[in-house]
Amino acid sequence: MDRRCSGQNARCWWTLTFPEIKACLKEEDPIIILPIGSCEQHGAHLPVGTDTMLSFYLACAASAQCKYPTIVLPPLWVGYSPHHMGAPGTLTLSETTLISVIYDICKSLIEHNANRILLLNGHGGNEPLLIIATNKIARRFGKSPIAVTYWKLIATEIGQIRKSPRGGMGHACEFETSLALYLFPELVKLTRAVTSLEPGDRYFSPDLFATNIIHYYVDYLKLSSSGVIGDPLTASEEEGRQVFVLLIEKLCELIEDYGRGNLALLKHSGQKEGVKNEGC
Repeated sequence: MDRRCSGQNARCWWTLTFPEIKACLKEEDPIIILPIGSCEQHGAHLPVGTDTMLSFYLACAASAQCKYPTIVLPPLWVGYSPHHMGAPGTLTLSETTLISVIYDICKSLIEHNANRILLLNGHGGNEPLLIIATNKIARRFGKSPIAVTYWKLIATEIGQIRKSPRGGMGHACEFETSLALYLFPELVKLTRAVTSLEPGDRYFSPDLFATNIIHYYVDYLKLSSSGVIGDPLTASEEEGRQVFVLLIEKLCELIEDYGRGNLALLKHSGQKEGVKNEGC
């Protein structure tokens, strides 16, 4: 069975008419989810659209399962990836362009009376720019979107799931490869996968689940000629299933808390309080 069917009941923005969108925004006060990914190298075994596909499939699966109403936007498929430009296939926006694109999308949504916007990020390089975009939108409109990099939702639980040591979940790694094997196995060329462990040090590690004290720029193709940072050879479809199910659970919890006004400090951004909706 195609696991992507878990999101087949998601409500997608581009499938609706404008009167339907207008009615839903007015009557439901839904959370609008913008999946944000990248188009960049993921080693020789994963497609360049991995980040975008993972964030999009997660958004759709959560939208289909959450009780609070949501609408999923088309994914933003290119992000900020200068550190991967050493490999053909990588495309990148500039810092100012990515911030402007996110700002303009959110501005359009707010002008159509959307109150709740969730930026679902699937690429680490986008993180600092999402913070800037979110701050800029809040200061301009008095409504702050929320931004989350999806793997951080399971930072507490991942230690019980992962097989590789620190450095094994960096890029095109155990984590991403497991999810890919579960969600789009037909695009995974596992026989081409190689291991490139880069644990870093006590100040900085490229591992997705490291708590870094400092930051500095790293060119991934100079760090690893394969483009892999981690150990994809420990990946499995079953691990991908476990991770995906857990991610859906945690994302639905966030959506419910956001929708019901349970984010403690959000009111200080001028954000509208949660309301109960019966659907449109």
